[in-house]
Amino acid sequence: MTNLGIEAIANMLEKDGSIEELNLNQNTSVSLAGWSQLGRALKTNSTLKKMSFDNNPVGDDGIQKITDGLRPNTTLTSLELEHVGMCDRGGKALLSLLIENSTIFTMTINPGNTVSESVQNGIKKYIALNAVKN
Repeated sequence: MTNLGIEAIANMLEKDGSIEELNLNQNTSVSLAGWSQLGRALKTNSTLKKMSFDNNPVGDDGIQKITDGLRPNTTLTSLELEHVGMCDRGGKALLSLLIENSTIFTMTINPGNTVSESVQNGIKKYIALNAVKN
């Protein structure tokens, strides 16, 4: 899939109130512009519960765009981010998201990323806290 495919998915997420699960695994041709479009769509989506980005070169900048979109989202509960090229900056964006958004209580970031143990521990802490709230 390319940015055009992500744009079509973003448009569906903004208009279709029935999509609950989205698997975007192994879309290596999507750039930061595509992840930005998806992030914008996530701000208004109210049905999506699970998203997977495994094996995509999302990177820290893409993670930031996605987390920006998820801040106001109150339906997503699960996020899979294995092998997305994430380092501490992306991990800290996820941690900040989890502090603000208590609906996400399942998240995978390993294997395949280079997020420090301290950031991973922070993510695990807020995932556990969110799981108790939900």
